[in-house]
Amino acid sequence: MRFGTFQIDNTDLVGAKLAHRTVLKNDVKFPKGKVLSEADLTTLQQSGFETVTAAILETGDIWEDEAARLLSEAFGGTKIRIGKAATGRVNLYAACDGILTYERENFIAFNSVDPRITCAALKPYERVEKGQMVATVKIIPFGLPKAVCGKAINALRVDIFNVHAYDHDLKIALVQTQLEETAAKVLDKTQKVTAERLSAFGLELDASDRRPHKVETLAYHLSGAASAQDIIIIFGASAICDIVDVVPQAIVRAGGEIDYLGMPVDPGNLILLGHIDKTTIIGAPGCARSIKLNGFDWVLERLCARLPVTSKDIVEMSVGGLLTEIPSRPSPRDKS
Repeated sequence: MRFGTFQIDNTDLVGAKLAHRTVLKNDVKFPKGKVLSEADLTTLQQSGFETVTAAILETGDIWEDEAARLLSEAFGGTKIRIGKAATGRVNLYAACDGILTYERENFIAFNSVDPRITCAALKPYERVEKGQMVATVKIIPFGLPKAVCGKAINALRVDIFNVHAYDHDLKIALVQTQLEETAAKVLDKTQKVTAERLSAFGLELDASDRRPHKVETLAYHLSGAASAQDIIIIFGASAICDIVDVVPQAIVRAGGEIDYLGMPVDPGNLILLGHIDKTTIIGAPGCARSIKLNGFDWVLERLCARLPVTSKDIVEMSVGGLLTEIPSRPSPRDKS
């Protein structure tokens, strides 16, 4: 592509794009990006212009809108809606509520091909709503070689953007353990807050139970309840302090396994992930009794979209994992 200031009588200007908004006589305005015709060039001359700044395509070049369209279509993906091209930009939108995923390294590789080609996106695993913009492809110049687009497309190993919809058929149960001094209003509030969290995904609690904070009692309940649920959320009467504490012991006693205890997200450190057969068990941290964002939310929302949460996933949550403190927290992290 040639870009610069050209004499109005240059025949190559027919079909070129005007680089800047131009005001002519009688307050006539030519917008930036206008494709110039012979009549437009005549009008410019009659208005006293001898030169014009424009972009002229060369052999093998394509305009910015076509380039943006080709690249956005190459991203493909599940539950992604591609918008219309305009001013070298195409936006991509979520076609449903859910969790956005893409391969970070592959995305960086795409953006490393040529600085004239850009794509900005929300963070991986961000919660999105239907119709929300998740990414935008933008071509910097007015045009570029089609071969450059091909190179960028070839850098994509997969349909990079996907939105994983929440599974509204999931069966999720809440179990709260209690000691003699446990206040009923705390249990009531926890049930309400948990229901509100699930409601944001279009889900409901399938069951809610309250049991004594004892290994044997909780294990007996879990062994019977697990087969009827996809996810069981356990709020212990006291925080899980060790792998042999009441809640993890009960999971193991019920025939389950502990997959991970703790997470590098604060608030949310004291979370437990386990399973009994195919049922996922979450030992919720105490901060999850509040509706305020904490590490429990990041785990729950992925599970509700049928996304696995591995130990590697939890460790990677540490980047950006220092969240806003919860005022009601019994032991604030900063006591200075």
